Amino acid sequence: MKHLRIADFPLSGQSLIEASAGTGKTFTIVRLYLRLLLGVGCAPLNVDQILVVTFTNAATAELKSRIRAILAKANLDMYVGASDDPILAALIEQVEDR
Repeated sequence: MKHLRIADFPLSGQSLIEASAGTGKTFTIVRLYLRLLLGVGCAPLNVDQILVVTFTNAATAELKSRIRAILAKANLDMYVGASDDPILAALIEQVEDR
């Protein structure tokens, strides 16, 4: 089994992420979503070009909430130029036009 690394996970083609409950799937998905928006490791995409799918209404609500939260945090952290989240901090370093 290979461990998923958010910073260099390929964002083109198709990938399957299989994981048990409580392993950080939502955490990973929202940060990959942010990478797609910012164009880190790919051409930047618009919100309407990204499809995120989950299986239950509760999971969908949680995912929406977490995506909104990471976008708000990333916006503030980009403005400041630093983050207490190591993944966001790495993304800030890679984005040319914050």
